[in-house]
Order: sequence, then structure tokens, then C-alpha cells
Amino acid sequence: MIDAPPPGYTEYEQRVIDELAACGLDRSGIAVRYVDYLQEFEIVISVSANPDPRQFDCLEDTSVYLEIIFEDEALNTAYREPIEKRLKTSSELSAREILKERGLLEGLPTLQSAGSYEAYLPQLEKHCGFAAGSVLRLLGTDHIVYGPKLPPGHDDDNKTMCLLAGIKLGGATYFGFIGNERAAPAGD
Repeated sequence: MIDAPPPGYTEYEQRVIDELAACGLDRSGIAVRYVDYLQEFEIVISVSANPDPRQFDCLEDTSVYLEIIFEDEALNTAYREPIEKRLKTSSELSAREILKERGLLEGLPTLQSAGSYEAYLPQLEKHCGFAAGSVLRLLGTDHIVYGPKLPPGHDDDNKTMCLLAGIKLGGATYFGFIGNERAAPAGD
């Protein structure tokens, strides 16, 4: 008898469970849930799904745009580390190519060379063609924020791509966009 997914799953969620079960997981240990604050689905795989590292390639191929979380922390780490390494390498290569194409790789400031975020942000803005202090802000001690509104005339995609690539290669850890809401004060 084929186990059915738990009642209450949408057709989409049932399809995701079916595809993961085809990788060899026991469907009773697979949960698909919508995470409102992320505005996306995530997959939680419990130990009752009988996950095995030999299934990782299949799981990754099947869940291309979905986050997989293993309840077993050792499996979670073993699954995520190679993916994160590939993504980091790929995004760094892409950032380097963006800056190289624009002739901005030479002289790119880094957090280490600047010595502090306070010194780094204006250097990066100037390097990318923005006025120092015009588009990047520091939230707390180590969070770089872009926005919320760009000053008039600061809608150049090349400059923005330079900032994003520069942040990626410059050694900064946390970066985010501010949309229509104000950033919370430091400490919130």
C-alpha cells in the first residue's frame, strides 16, 4: 500500500512530497510548510523519513527552489555545507566578473583594508560612482543596508551592480535591502 501524504496538503505540496519520496525518503517523515515571513515553502525532513546522505543529490535536484531542513543536525550540516560552498564560489566568481567587465575590480576597497564598516562604506560608494554616504548605511555594528530611497539620479544599474559585487567581494557579512518600511534602530 502506498502511504498518502498527511491530509490538508495542497496539490503543490503533495507533488513536492511525491518527488522527495521518489528519492527514497519515507513520505511520512516529510513536511512541506509555507513560511510567511520568508514568503516561500520549506521542506522539513524528520528522522522518520529515513534520510541518507546518498540521497542528497536527488533531494537537491528535486527541491531546486525550496529550502530543505533536516531535523537531524548532522545530516542538515552535511547536506548544506557543499551547497553553500558551491553557491559562495559561484557568486564570488560572478561578482568578480561583473567588476572586471566594468573596469572596477582594480582598487576595490575591502572591509579589511578600510579597517571598519564606517570607513569601508563611503569608500565603496565612491569606488562605484556614488557620492560617499549617499546609498549605503550601517545598521547596528555590521549590517549594511541599501536604501530605502535612492537620491535623484542614483538609479544607475551599473553603479548598483558594482555595490552588490563589491560587498560580496569586500568581506562584509550582512547585507539587506530596505523597502517601504524604515529600518529598525540598532538593538531592535
